[in-house]
Amino acid sequence: MNSSFVGALCSGSIVCLLLAVLSPSALASTQELCPTTNGVLDFTWEETGVVVGYAVGHGILTYETRQYPVDIRGGGILTFGHAVMKATACVENLERLRELAGTYWSVGGGASVDNGSFIADMENERGIDLHVRGHMKGPMISGQIARFSVRFGPGTIPDF
Repeated sequence: MNSSFVGALCSGSIVCLLLAVLSPSALASTQELCPTTNGVLDFTWEETGVVVGYAVGHGILTYETRQYPVDIRGGGILTFGHAVMKATACVENLERLRELAGTYWSVGGGASVDNGSFIADMENERGIDLHVRGHMKGPMISGQIARFSVRFGPGTIPDF
């Protein structure tokens, strides 16, 4: 996982994490977020939690000139509330498209009374990194360590 990101969050402090999430500069355009990545994953998910949270969603991975549907499921601890989130993830270290699928561990968080922002860094067992930035709608606060599964949609599993 990108240690500079975690270090920038005051060594994992939830207070510093939430300050970073709530700052106006936490979100930027896709071009600003992903200038040198292997791909871009745009997705929507819905998360609900009382201490332990669960999320489910779907999205589109843009890789080179093609698009691939993906499904996302998972959850983590330290989540309170319910929100719908729309996000963009910059994909790094992707040498083969099929390496995107797998289990990702993440650290991140967000806060929202009605509308808010969140950030997270995720890494799978193959070293693929997802740097996620997004917006949330609904009452929620989370500063979580989580595990998510990313899978290609039915009939779209790439063989390269």
